[in-house]
Amino acid sequence: MSRSLIFVLSTALSFTAFANERNIGKANADLDIGIVQLLSNPEMADGLIVRTYGVLDVMHTPGLYLDKDSYRHKIRENSVFIKASDDFIRNNKDQLSKMDGSYVLLECNYKYSLNLNGIQKDSLGNYIQSPTCKNLTRIMLMK
Repeated sequence: MSRSLIFVLSTALSFTAFANERNIGKANADLDIGIVQLLSNPEMADGLIVRTYGVLDVMHTPGLYLDKDSYRHKIRENSVFIKASDDFIRNNKDQLSKMDGSYVLLECNYKYSLNLNGIQKDSLGNYIQSPTCKNLTRIMLMK
């Protein structure tokens, strides 16, 4: 085998391993929507599996923020609450901690609700209101 073919194969395998480290889950979205549109018109995506982009917070109250400033200052009005299963968090803990505070692509079952059952408290005792991303299907680190 020639050296150039070996180099190409090893580069492809390295890239595949790197891509898998940056990607949790498989593409499965019904709707590709920007987070601004999702926050301003939440009813349009209710019940759909959505793909959106933002800054991931997994260390505090899990959420997807509009931008780094909203993430840094915890401006909840500029975020979507994330409710991930314990299994999802446990199985992907190392990858998720590396993604904290970074821009990500996120796919989830989006649920919008205005009733009181949709209001929850975070770890600091602050109230969190819907909208909520449940049943995460994919998170990919954007670089």
